[in-house]
Parts: sequence; structure tokens; C-alpha cells
Amino acid sequence: MLRSFGQRDQCLRRNLTCSGESVDPIVIPQDSIWIDVLAFGPFYAFAIYAFTRGREWIRNWSLLWAATMMTNVTIIMGEEFWGEHATDHRAMVAFANASWFLFPVFVIWRMWGN
Repeated sequence: MLRSFGQRDQCLRRNLTCSGESVDPIVIPQDSIWIDVLAFGPFYAFAIYAFTRGREWIRNWSLLWAATMMTNVTIIMGEEFWGEHATDHRAMVAFANASWFLFPVFVIWRMWGN
């Protein structure tokens, strides 16, 4: 059982790496993972608490998060389309990254009112 799980894990890693190298090469270097862990991680924990409890103090932090995410995605997509690591599969990359842009738009729309 453990051996088959290990083989599936290796297959999954190989497939992700292969698709990353051929379709979305900027995904492979993950030096920016620490920004996600140290900055966005605590925000997500506080946001889940605040949204489930209906706290108002999360409103401004959500707007800041959404603006930061949209800025990051815009920079990354610029690199994906016209940068050194430009992809030949623009539509697929745009579709794969759309939620990273559209969800912050939804959060801004939802938090802006009232």
C-alpha cells in the first residue's frame, strides 16, 4: 500500500513539474512561497475568524489584501505574457490564474459598500 502511494506521489509531482515547465514555467521557482506563508497565511486565519463571526475590523484589511493580490497577479501575468519566461499557452495560463484576480475583485465589491 505504501509503495503504491509513493509511486502515485512521484507521478503527480512529475506531471505537475512537466505541465509547469511546458505551460506555465514561472510556477516552478517557488522562492516567493515565504511571502504566502508569512504574510498571507496569518491574514487568512484572521479573515476566516472575522468573516464567520461578522466582524467589521476585517473590512479594511480585506481591501488591502485584495489590492495586494491583484497587484501581484498583474505583475505575474505580465511576466507570463511578455517577460523572460513568457508562455506559449496564454489562454490556459490566463484561465488558470483568473480566480487569483477575480476573487479579490469580488472581495472589493463586497467590502466596499455600507
